[in-house]
Amino acid sequence: GQASEEQPGEEEVEQPLALRLLPLLRVGLGPGITPGQQQVARLDCDVAVAARLNTIPGREVRFEIVPELGYAFHSGEALGGHYGTIGFGFRLGTIWVAGSTVTSALLGASSGSFDVGIRAGLRLEVILGLFGLEIAYESRNWDDDPFHGLHVVVTLDAALIFMPMLLTRLGWSLGGRS
Repeated sequence: GQASEEQPGEEEVEQPLALRLLPLLRVGLGPGITPGQQQVARLDCDVAVAARLNTIPGREVRFEIVPELGYAFHSGEALGGHYGTIGFGFRLGTIWVAGSTVTSALLGASSGSFDVGIRAGLRLEVILGLFGLEIAYESRNWDDDPFHGLHVVVTLDAALIFMPMLLTRLGWSLGGRS
């Protein structure tokens, strides 16, 4: 047989499997539903700094690990409070639509007492994760009585809005332009 000769530029380049980092600044706003309470609905606001660690670079369908650290505010006289959150999830999808799990620990204060809780649910994201909908079950220790509710927020990834501006500015700075 003939030995095939490789032309310059025709060799196949194999990409090693590596983690790629995509920072996120997720802002969420929506109702919290508390069945059986006097105040049936409340307003939940979340701000989380997260990172997507893409484990399959260059693929159409991506599997990502998503750790996040954030702040949550819940409105309402009896149910309101301020919480620090730390979470972890798994994301699977394309750049256009993806689904992920959401599990977060909540530590904070509600009505002057210390609360510890957990939030677990699902998030659906579209258009590079720019917009999303999160639905999660939430359980907290409230005045030594367990609190159970539903956390529903619409999310926006503010990093995707500001990142291009920052990268453009950084590119201009590195290129010697101001």
